[in-house]
Amino acid sequence: MLKQCIDSVIEFTDYKNYEIIVVDNGSTPENKTIIETYLSGVNATYIYNKFDFNFSEICNLGVTVAKGDFLMFLNDGIEIFQPDWLSRMLGQAQQPHTGAVGAKLFCPGTVNLQGNGIYIGHNGPEYSFKQSNDTVAHYFGFNWLATNTIAVTGDCLLVSTEKFREAGYFDKRYADMYSDIKLCFDLYSRGYYNVTRNDVVAYHHRFCNDDFVDKSEMNIVRTEQNKYRLFADYPQFKTNDPFINCHMAGYQETLNLKNITDRIAEIDLTDCISAEDGSVD
Repeated sequence: MLKQCIDSVIEFTDYKNYEIIVVDNGSTPENKTIIETYLSGVNATYIYNKFDFNFSEICNLGVTVAKGDFLMFLNDGIEIFQPDWLSRMLGQAQQPHTGAVGAKLFCPGTVNLQGNGIYIGHNGPEYSFKQSNDTVAHYFGFNWLATNTIAVTGDCLLVSTEKFREAGYFDKRYADMYSDIKLCFDLYSRGYYNVTRNDVVAYHHRFCNDDFVDKSEMNIVRTEQNKYRLFADYPQFKTNDPFINCHMAGYQETLNLKNITDRIAEIDLTDCISAEDGSVD
């Protein structure tokens, strides 16, 4: 999977001014040798440091040796097939008001969304339009347009090195989930807008495959613990996503057409009318 990811970056990326850094927190000696051999052939930097898995620490370790003005955090399950993907994301990340930049991720070989941006749902952070067909416009075309989102997934996240450091790096208290959400909250709280570029697409192999989904009771407990920590750090976002309509915030698990239609049917429109001037919000 790692080889597929890097090969796709090398083959399809038009923008060539980049370096590849692979951080490994403990492959077996056999796999370490295989990875070293492969990476030496593509002129990539390999950091091997054996420690318990901590996504935040892994990413932060890579940043310590990165030379660029921008940082692209890429999960090894990502497969690139759009030549101008990095140019488009970089153009957005260079804007002074922009924080983190994300992309639209498809399940492999389909137009079904693994995720395109993150919103605050009924059960906490959720992938927008998860498992929805992207040939259909969802939520006023939010899956087709470049949009502000409260967060983007760390599986494919670009941010300027300066802003990343200003936000305090990835928070190591979040070892295996929500560290990307926390980073985006940190950026937003500093006045930056996180953006999902829906004109940038890639395949995501890892989280479209049930073999990689941890459904154990222990993982469920860890998820709830991290969610509690996240909203203890940022309680203002627990039931409020500033980038979706207030009547949709915290409703259901995915922003899809059926959920939106059901929710509209429930709304008492008199709640949306200002008592002062009669205008509709």
